[in-house]
Amino acid sequence: MQPHTQEYVQYLRSRDWQAKRLAALRRTQNRCEKCGIQKHREGLDVHHRTYERLGNELDTDLMVLCKLCHPREDESRRVETARRVYSKRVDGWASKKYGEYWYDSMDAERIEDEFEEWLERNPD
Repeated sequence: MQPHTQEYVQYLRSRDWQAKRLAALRRTQNRCEKCGIQKHREGLDVHHRTYERLGNELDTDLMVLCKLCHPREDESRRVETARRVYSKRVDGWASKKYGEYWYDSMDAERIEDEFEEWLERNPD
């Protein structure tokens, strides 16, 4: 299930999700886990740190956030995901060019510069 699909929206309306949401709010005593502000339940969101176990979330997959902190945390997750994807692309490119263990004998910064140059020459 991908976030923000019809199935995801339905899941957020389910009794199962509402129970998990309530448990997370109780765990934090209705406090934002970023800024510490205490709010009424409706003033707080329960944020997915990951969608890996959507529907079978662990307590650690969920984070209680206020309405101000939630968009910031979403952006942090987006940036971190983009960074991981980029790192995997660099590693895949370097592995093809220099072998699977390129990182044992090569400077990662130099490899990243080479990858950037390669991207400029190969925009698609």
